[in-house]
Amino acid sequence: MHICARSGCWAAARNTDLGMCSACRSSWKQSGKTPEDFLATEPKQISNISGGCAVPKCRRPWTSSRTQMCMRHRELFTRLGRPPLEEFFADPRVRPLPGFGLCSVDACHRHQANSSNLFCPPHWVRWQEARVSDADFETWCRTEPGTAESTALSLRGLPALVTAEILYVLQARTDAEVKSPPVLLRGLVRHLREQRVEQFDDVQVPRNTHLAGMANRMRHMLAAAVSTPELEQIKDVWNMGAFGLDQWRRMDFTPLHQEWMRRACKTWVLDEMPRRYGKNIPNGLSDMILCLRYLSQSLVRSRQETERTWPRSAEATSRRSRSTWLTSRTPARSAPSAARRSAASPAGSCAKSATWA
Repeated sequence: MHICARSGCWAAARNTDLGMCSACRSSWKQSGKTPEDFLATEPKQISNISGGCAVPKCRRPWTSSRTQMCMRHRELFTRLGRPPLEEFFADPRVRPLPGFGLCSVDACHRHQANSSNLFCPPHWVRWQEARVSDADFETWCRTEPGTAESTALSLRGLPALVTAEILYVLQARTDAEVKSPPVLLRGLVRHLREQRVEQFDDVQVPRNTHLAGMANRMRHMLAAAVSTPELEQIKDVWNMGAFGLDQWRRMDFTPLHQEWMRRACKTWVLDEMPRRYGKNIPNGLSDMILCLRYLSQSLVRSRQETERTWPRSAEATSRRSRSTWLTSRTPARSAPSAARRSAASPAGSCAKSATWA
């Protein structure tokens, strides 16, 4: 990202020969000057930035970017007839004044304008609006974002780990020539501050937005920065950036339900990566995982069908085995004993008499 070449302007500029932002280009066209004369003679006056009083050693903030003086010194400057700044600073009546301290909002870097309130002027107005809705003072001061100033981004009030992660990601995006719009960065920092997360990966942003896309890409960069090939081998979802490949790609082994198949596939991928070259190495490796995924699903379905049919077949086999065992345990009746029982019974005697007759 390029900064506008006009003095006093911190807006983002397009990569053109002029090197100015859109607002400054419009002002240059209206001035009728050449670009060199315009940049040399007309510095931009920005009203939404803050700074210290121009009087040496004065600790109070200015109230106007044009005069760059605090309220007391600006009033004195007006009473003295607006003399040249050198004469005004040398006047013995002009003395440095002590400051009132920083704004009570954690994310704000501005100073209090006076001793009557604990905020800078912008946050004093916001607090008056928030107090109507019974906002808690401590919570509001901790979660309220700082005042936006051109391309400045305030990381005050964030945990040290989150601050380090954001600084690393911004540097990595700059090295990769990826733009980081200040508007999106401020929105992301606002979510981090409001949710009070301890690490960047825990932040939740609205889905299907430019902010969500930026947050996801930053997560990928952080994951690739803290990971190593040895650590990735333990996981079931690999970040290919740790292996020197595309950091946006993932190698997912979770569809392989069998543990032995998952281990074998990981071993094959580790052995196959050095043998391939090109920009789409993860695509070729993913094809094999896809084939093994279908095999894994087939084995799971086959096992489920076997488990559904096994209880009925096992019950039938058990009944047949029990019947065979009872049959083998029952002794066979002999013919003489049967004849004796028949003769001993009355029905057998009658039948025998009838036969003799």
